[in-house]
Amino acid sequence: MGGLTTTKKGYQEELRDKLASQGHLDRAVDIVDRMDDKTLELNDMQILEKAFNARMRLVDKYLPSIKAVDLNATVDLDGEIHITWQK
Repeated sequence: MGGLTTTKKGYQEELRDKLASQGHLDRAVDIVDRMDDKTLELNDMQILEKAFNARMRLVDKYLPSIKAVDLNATVDLDGEIHITWQK
């Protein structure tokens, strides 16, 4: 069973690397910029929305959701900020 788990984790890492290298997050940001165009027709806006949602589903495969991350911050007496997070 241990070998299967290792193989599955390896496959998941490869998939994350592949998805990350395809630039889905950058394309999603570009889509959001295009959606800001006030001259877009409703149909064009719906197409962009579908493309954005599809890209974000792929991004979600390799980046954790904000709601799934615990963030802790502390400030020292000298004003230095320390931030830690975990899944």
